[in-house]
Amino acid sequence: MGDVATRAHSDSTLGLYKSLLGRFPEALDHLTAAVDGERELGLRRAEAESLTVLSTLFEQWGRYAEAATAARRALLLCRELGRHENEFVATVDLAMAQAGVGDWAEAEALLARARVMCDDTREPGMVALTMALSADVADRLGHAEQAGGYAGAALEHAAASASPLRRVKVENMIGRLFHRRGQHADARVLHLRAWEGAAELGYLPEEAYARLGLAHVCEALGDPAAAGHLAVSEGLFADMGVPADRRRR
Repeated sequence: MGDVATRAHSDSTLGLYKSLLGRFPEALDHLTAAVDGERELGLRRAEAESLTVLSTLFEQWGRYAEAATAARRALLLCRELGRHENEFVATVDLAMAQAGVGDWAEAEALLARARVMCDDTREPGMVALTMALSADVADRLGHAEQAGGYAGAALEHAAASASPLRRVKVENMIGRLFHRRGQHADARVLHLRAWEGAAELGYLPEEAYARLGLAHVCEALGDPAAAGHLAVSEGLFADMGVPADRRRR
């Protein structure tokens, strides 16, 4: 019918779902088509939304520079449009990309702006994700007490969220933090919960991270289940095309 706008919206939706299923090349094709169509029609709000999905796809794939490029474009559009909800999401996306390349100072600067935008109007899962990433970055910068406070806030907001996708991602993020801090038993609880939630949803990227997290904490606890979890996680990452040096750590 030549309805480019509806086709672009459909491509964006398919890109989102295929990225959750770990089908990254297919997701990229859909999202590229969506962004191109929305840009051609001047649908800047829709383009900004598709770009945030694209940024998340690249981040899950370990392609952090491309994730940052998409998030910066989304952020620019949101500011031009005065779309503060989408600006909040794009800011956290960009912080996630900067954390992926180890630029902790820039990630914290972005998160400081995102935390100012956290209020009662925000979806609790998005606030939880902001706080979880803040906890990780604060810990990397040597601010242990601050990291603990952010981690507690992240889990509290995640429990109140209606988004199981964000809840699973937050549990894996805090699980990795707890493992790094030597809280292996607490980390195992979170990764187990994330594994169960991700498997139920078919959320392949976070299922892979949950199994990898379980491999690490089981090894630290002397649990022989570590080898099985590691083998499964390696298979999942291989299926998605995420090499070891591009994974969250």
